[in-house]
Amino acid sequence: MTSPSRDRVADVRSVVVTHMLDYQIDSVVPLGEGLDNLAYEVNGELIVRFSKEPDLARRASLV
Repeated sequence: MTSPSRDRVADVRSVVVTHMLDYQIDSVVPLGEGLDNLAYEVNGELIVRFSKEPDLARRASLV
C-alpha cells in the first residue's frame, strides 16, 4: 500500500507533465500545508498546490 504523500507526489508529477509537456522533473518535495491546500516544490523552482477539499464544486462555491 502506498502512502498518501507518495500518491500526491505522483499527482504532482502527473499535473506538471500534463500542463508542461517538455518540463523535466528531477525532484518533488513537500513544502507543507495550510488550512485549504497542500504545497509541493518541483525542481526547486515551481510550486504546485492541491486543494484539500475533495469536492471541487463545493470548494469553488466557497471561494
